[in-house]
Amino acid sequence: MKRVYGELAAFVDAIGTDKFHESKNRVMSVLKEAESTLAAGYITWRKTEVFNRLYVCNEHANKLFLYVLENFSEDHSKLPSELGQAIRDYQIHWIIRTKVNRFAIKP
Repeated sequence: MKRVYGELAAFVDAIGTDKFHESKNRVMSVLKEAESTLAAGYITWRKTEVFNRLYVCNEHANKLFLYVLENFSEDHSKLPSELGQAIRDYQIHWIIRTKVNRFAIKP
């Protein structure tokens, strides 16, 4: 998910620049890779909180990518840098939360 949200933030930053198509292709590639990884790690009889969180974050990233792609094109003017930074902040928050939960003492 770290790569997904990092590329998604770079894609938002690339809107209105000559790097739009390259960034769009990178996002599609990492989204496909994340989907494949999640599908390979799915176990029908055992669903963990981390897997569920990964799945939801992946779905959220897909929806965000499609929304941006449908509503903002390469011809659109550059978007405010705060949008890309907000995605990076979400990425950092998710990583910290996952690391904290991974080492939490379970009852």
